[in-house]
Amino acid sequence: MLFCEKGVKLVKGKNFKLDNKGFSLVELIVGVTILVLVASPMLQTFVTSAKTTAKSRETRNATLAVQNVVENIALRSIPRLILDVKNGTDTSLWGIGSTTEVNFYSLNAAGEYNVIDANTVKSGEDEYYIGLKKIESGKSDYDCMVKFDAMADEYRGKNEVPLAKYTNMDGVYSQPFDVDENPDTQAAAYFVDMATVLAGVPVADDYFDDIMERKIVITVEKTPDSEGATTGILSASVEFIYTATYGTEPLEKSYTTEFYHSAYDEADEGLEALYLFYYPMYSTTDNITIYNMKNVKFNMFLIKQKILDTNDSEISIKENTYKAKLLVHEAMGSVATEACAKISSNLNVNLITEAPIIPTSNFVYQLYKGAWYSNFTITGQLVAKEPENRIYKVQADLYDEGQNFAEDSHIFTFETSSTNYN
Repeated sequence: MLFCEKGVKLVKGKNFKLDNKGFSLVELIVGVTILVLVASPMLQTFVTSAKTTAKSRETRNATLAVQNVVENIALRSIPRLILDVKNGTDTSLWGIGSTTEVNFYSLNAAGEYNVIDANTVKSGEDEYYIGLKKIESGKSDYDCMVKFDAMADEYRGKNEVPLAKYTNMDGVYSQPFDVDENPDTQAAAYFVDMATVLAGVPVADDYFDDIMERKIVITVEKTPDSEGATTGILSASVEFIYTATYGTEPLEKSYTTEFYHSAYDEADEGLEALYLFYYPMYSTTDNITIYNMKNVKFNMFLIKQKILDTNDSEISIKENTYKAKLLVHEAMGSVATEACAKISSNLNVNLITEAPIIPTSNFVYQLYKGAWYSNFTITGQLVAKEPENRIYKVQADLYDEGQNFAEDSHIFTFETSSTNYN
């Protein structure tokens, strides 16, 4: 038989169950304290982990939301965006949820965003604000304001450099040279026939060559498929109008040719360029008039060409005395002194020497907007060059949903860039 320290008998071969009857209160308190010290960090870890997971999920949803916006909005062309917002295109087609509300906005001096009519927004502007409300991402909803800025420091210089506009030759009219097809020779022959009838005797074939006057009229028409439609037909025609007198009898003859007729879609900005190749008339002032009463935006190339089978020296002398009057008629728009038709021409350049024709007073350029007119200039470059906002800084600001883009509901900002092309 064995004895423990306190005198308890320990019988060989028998096991005794130990319980807490032998622990003092101090020992219990110490044990519980140790348990708390061990359990508290573990509990804190679980709580922190849960919060981190929730925060991570929220961050992921927000990041996916703004990335989705940038991918599906910023990568679309400005003309396409304008048309889609104007037409209320289903935003589920953009991949950002069918409940998303999309509008163009303006930003006032107080930092407040206000919805503006998409019909007033034009492509090529320096700055745009597109607001999207109730973007779905995971189980969260957000609002997002996307700013397109062509004048941002990193892109301003690139957008201000004039670029050659390699436009399609959408519509081309080239004045024929063959006698049977050239309206100049046809009109002269017609006047000879009429004068012969009036005179009762033959009139010389070249009688009217240097005395008849000519007016070239280019008319651009835009006919929508239906009222308010964004698609339709664009057409362009040229009319050569000739006038003369024989004795006291006025004579007139005209020839009209439609040289462009095609469907248009406003998302594609429609017509790009018209080309008119013509032979100059040296005996009088050439009159060229463009009617663009639907304010179609396009490039007009008026190309004066050398008369075939003529002596260069003779033509150069005539070129130095060449005169022309160019008139453009358009509907009254927001800018009274700026034409929608951009004119490029070599009419004021000597075809042989390629030097400017002097005096410049030989040429008149007038733009009519309603009853008002202003003078304008043309470029002699037959390849149009002009600055173009072709790259934009894109800043997407994400906000809590339903707070009207208030600053205190701002979550974060995502930046990238976008071009003005599809």
